[in-house]
Amino acid sequence: MYNDNQCFSEWSARTPLYLRTPKRYRVGKRPKRYMFTLKWLWLWILAPLVVVGGSWLMDRRDWIAPQVTTFIDGAVQSANNAVSTAIAPTATPIANPAEMIARGDGAWGRGAIEDAILAYGAALPGAPNDVRIHYLYTLGLIMSGQNDAALIAAEDTITANPFAADAWSIRALAQTRADNPNAAIASALQALAINPASARAMAFMAEAYLDANQPGRASEMVRRALEVDPESFEAYYVSGLLNWESNFDFPAAYSDMQSAMELAPNLPYITIDMAWLEWNLENYDNGLVLLEQVIDTNPNNLDALFALGFYYYSVYGDPDRALDYLTRCTTVDPRSITCLSYLGTVQSATGALTDAVATYERLMLTSTQNPSHFLGAGRTYIAAGDCRAALPVLRTGYRLEQTADEVNTDRLGLFETLMSDCGAPVGGVAAGGAAEVTPEAPITGAPA
Repeated sequence: MYNDNQCFSEWSARTPLYLRTPKRYRVGKRPKRYMFTLKWLWLWILAPLVVVGGSWLMDRRDWIAPQVTTFIDGAVQSANNAVSTAIAPTATPIANPAEMIARGDGAWGRGAIEDAILAYGAALPGAPNDVRIHYLYTLGLIMSGQNDAALIAAEDTITANPFAADAWSIRALAQTRADNPNAAIASALQALAINPASARAMAFMAEAYLDANQPGRASEMVRRALEVDPESFEAYYVSGLLNWESNFDFPAAYSDMQSAMELAPNLPYITIDMAWLEWNLENYDNGLVLLEQVIDTNPNNLDALFALGFYYYSVYGDPDRALDYLTRCTTVDPRSITCLSYLGTVQSATGALTDAVATYERLMLTSTQNPSHFLGAGRTYIAAGDCRAALPVLRTGYRLEQTADEVNTDRLGLFETLMSDCGAPVGGVAAGGAAEVTPEAPITGAPA
């Protein structure tokens, strides 16, 4: 094994070295010397010219100096402009969010949540770390039924400040409304880890527990929230839902909802659920007034548009007004499962079968997994004389009903009758599985 020195020695012994050395003076003949040479002639000619020219400039310096200065300044400015144009980036204007925040706060205060969403959305680029604006923007999207957008906005709220309890709280509410209560509970726990005294986080956790069919835990969280903050409208709202849906104590639910409305009269989701409670109590006119108040300030609110469509058709027997509101709802959100389903029902019931078929075709392209939607579609296709279109829909709905947590035997019988009317054997329909889809979270208090 060679080391470096051995390798170099062997190589140098075999290879001649050619080293470059600097040139040195060489001995040779001395150069000839001459008495006169042209080498310095230019100096003798140029020197008098320089002296005369300098004298001329000195005599006229008062006239020449300003012009020279102007020329130099112009050249410098031209150079600066050229450089800035060539390499400087275009300045990006930074909008002051204060005006849009003020506009959003004003709209929020009067209950015009849709206007507030627009204003807050415009303000956010200038206030990326303002948790309050992120929170209100996300809550506004939730109240407007824009669940997918609300989930994204909730994540942005956490990014704005991951150490803010409200950021994790609003994420919990967005996840609950997107039918993911387990994730919502985890988010609410994170909010409580940051601020154990957050009544808002407790209330949103209670709503997640209720959505997860754990009313006992939901009730305990509501109790804790009201102990921390006796004026928590979020806690009164969830308490109303508990008394309504779990305890079936309508007077207590009504009292809770009234308290929530008094504390937050500008929030549409409380008002809309109060309208559904009025429907349950057969106080129809009161409910209609509440819904029309919401739609006056929030004309595109999906929940209010659906509720008005239901009220006008099922309560007041006015299909034209109902169709108007339901059509508006499906225009705002062409994939609104709730509004498409009820729109198809009203169209079919009023004999507008062509319109009803088109509506149910749109409904079948959504993510619905509700067997009643497939039943309504199949019935409408058959009424329009199209068993070929009806049978696949009926089979899918039949499978969904068979695998439901609580099977509706009456609906199963209707599926079997309709398939039989189209000449299809019912036996073996359960073989195979339906396409996996995600159901839409039902509107609280709305009839099934």
